[in-house]
Amino acid sequence: MIDERHRSRHWNATKSLVFFLLSIFFGITVVVPVFYGQLSNFSFLGFPLGYFLIGSGGLFLMAALLFWMSVKQDNIDRKYGASENI
Repeated sequence: MIDERHRSRHWNATKSLVFFLLSIFFGITVVVPVFYGQLSNFSFLGFPLGYFLIGSGGLFLMAALLFWMSVKQDNIDRKYGASENI
């Protein structure tokens, strides 16, 4: 259980991680489709970059970010004494 003196620091670290990841998710889901036409001028693995990012690249990036978020949140929890000792 987390003690009171670390609770606000733990919460601030967790909020900053969540806001950072939400901004990346926003970029993947909103900004990339807006610039689809311009991104399609470039290719990646033989596909137009816009198509790749919307079709499969975005999903891979989001899955990787969720894994990274889990690891980072675990580190934050351990740092402030809120980890689940399983």
